[in-house]
Amino acid sequence: MNDPFGLAQNERIERSGVRKVFTPHAPVKIQELLFGRSAALKQLINQIHTPGAFPILFGDRGVGKTSIAMIVLTLVELSMREKGNVYIDSKRCSSKETLISIFGKLLQKCGMDLELIESTQTSESGGGAGIHAGFIKADIGAKRTNTQKHGAAFKNVTPSTIAELILANLDCGLLIIDETDAIEDDQVKYQLAEIVKLLSDGHSKFKIMLVGVAELSSTLTAGHPSIGRCAVETKLDLMADAEIQQIVKTGAVRIKPAMDFDREVVKRIAQLSGGYPYFTHLCALKCVEDALRENRKFIRIHHLPSALKSAALEAEQTLRAQFETATSSATTGMFRVVVDAASRFGSENFSAADLRAKIENISTHHITQGALNNLFKKLVSDNHARILHRVAKGTYRFSDPRMPSYVKIVCESECHYPNK
Repeated sequence: MNDPFGLAQNERIERSGVRKVFTPHAPVKIQELLFGRSAALKQLINQIHTPGAFPILFGDRGVGKTSIAMIVLTLVELSMREKGNVYIDSKRCSSKETLISIFGKLLQKCGMDLELIESTQTSESGGGAGIHAGFIKADIGAKRTNTQKHGAAFKNVTPSTIAELILANLDCGLLIIDETDAIEDDQVKYQLAEIVKLLSDGHSKFKIMLVGVAELSSTLTAGHPSIGRCAVETKLDLMADAEIQQIVKTGAVRIKPAMDFDREVVKRIAQLSGGYPYFTHLCALKCVEDALRENRKFIRIHHLPSALKSAALEAEQTLRAQFETATSSATTGMFRVVVDAASRFGSENFSAADLRAKIENISTHHITQGALNNLFKKLVSDNHARILHRVAKGTYRFSDPRMPSYVKIVCESECHYPNK
């Protein structure tokens, strides 16, 4: 059948449901595919139902924090929806968030009309004038009232204001604030922590769950000194290979028709993923898409390079851009050799001597320390601005801990090493 634009192939892929099973570009919605995360899920649910406790979920980028958070949201909604005045929602943050942008919908739920936050000037005959800020929907009786919307009134929306409204109006609920790390203003992060503390002090059954990329949870709260008593940390670590393999196996039987992944393919996908479920979903999706386009119900090891090539092209743009910037050169292929060799250390630190030995091992290139130093001028920085980060004198690691997995996927998809 003539299908020059791949429309029939894409229809077959859509019917299979694979893009709802393996979802590298969106949070996982199928609880069974969170295999290996059941302990974290249980811990977070317990924290939400424990008086005074407020959960913080943190860890490296790509380990599945948002997926877990969205499953938590679904489970909490099922358990709370019949419990009076309830508010359940999630907010994904950007760099310029404020208290109003984060809590706006919730404040409206609690009776605050954000469109009526205004400054109102009143004057009475024979009397003076006064300024009033209108927040809650109410009639304000006054003679000769002149009303003007005024941005300064937003100053009156403080952590205390928000906490008091929640305590007075909500019986229970959950607000998940995702990508808290993206907020540039540390004062906003500090205010979030202050709201959490005030709600905990008030024995609120409404919970706020902070989620973000961090090595320490205190990064997400701008080091608020008093939140330690109520904040309960859950750090999401990398997944074990067995857990990663189970994602592929579980997903394979949910596809229509079920897909037969060869054991070696499953094992190799797990090795390439490096503990990051993001790469597992990406590689598995491309394997299945290729199989469906070719009317196959099985995936063997020789099918993997083609799928990895597609995975490399569709991986997160920040990874692709940093890799291309680091390895592109019109005169030498050694930048790619160095990056490939560095990826063999995973997210661990490595020395220049170790890296030189690894380069010689994988490519038969002999490289002096001087030659490596010249390459490092393009590859290494002290502030995570380049692909490699100088941890200490003579010690290095990847700036983005996900990069080793991406590099391995790219190199395995090409199955060759440069000669220069």
